[in-house]
Amino acid sequence: MYTLETSNQVTLDRDTSHYLQSVLRKKEGAQVRVFNARDGEFVCTMAAAAMPKRNAPVTLEVNERIRLPFDPAQEQGPPPPVLYFGIIKRTRLKILLEKASELGVRHLVPIVTKNAQSASVALAPQAVRRLLVESAEQCERLDVATLHAPMHLSDLLDGWATGTGLMGVTEAERSAGVPPAPLLVCQERAPAAPPLLRAVMSGAETGAHSLLTKRVLIGPEGGFSHEELRDLSRHSFVQFVSLGCTVLRAETAGVVALATIMAATDAGLE
Repeated sequence: MYTLETSNQVTLDRDTSHYLQSVLRKKEGAQVRVFNARDGEFVCTMAAAAMPKRNAPVTLEVNERIRLPFDPAQEQGPPPPVLYFGIIKRTRLKILLEKASELGVRHLVPIVTKNAQSASVALAPQAVRRLLVESAEQCERLDVATLHAPMHLSDLLDGWATGTGLMGVTEAERSAGVPPAPLLVCQERAPAAPPLLRAVMSGAETGAHSLLTKRVLIGPEGGFSHEELRDLSRHSFVQFVSLGCTVLRAETAGVVALATIMAATDAGLE
């Protein structure tokens, strides 16, 4: 992470320099916006010394700050949801992670299930990090979403009551004095399960979990096994929800679930 400070100079790495010069076609004197969660957002100018050779490292002169550093404690209302997801094929997983990041999710937790893909194949750390950084740049969020280490579904369930399965625990949750908000498990072909929006609104009406993080679990390609569904149904904190009458791909289900929760939050229904 670059240190951003007014009147400071920042020398970019080769990949970022190439992106500015060859993709965005920025030249000497061009202004660009640079930001991170720690320092905020600044207007910078590409320095003359950066440009003698094509694709040479670019130096930026840091000018004025236009956004303050990211501080989740200053946010109003409930925090964004946490997404737990069965590990899917890499090409589709990239879509899920990118869109979840653009929707503001801060914590992404891969879950190992019977039908999940191999974590070592699907979750190449450097590629995922680059994808999450690029999606943060796209949607202009100051922070970059965190991809946590994979967890087995059984470990997630066993640790929920003690908090070891809860990612992104907020101060409100620590001091609320109520049990953790439910784990909303999206299940296809479940006519008895309430729609996700109704479940979110119902939780808001009780008031018990209105300021707590919503946590959503999406199954892998092929869904949860019968044994996994049985294990999920044994826990009182698990709430099965429906995303509609059609069977969605895993990455589509994740986007729909997150968008539903975020829309409900923005509309004040949650």
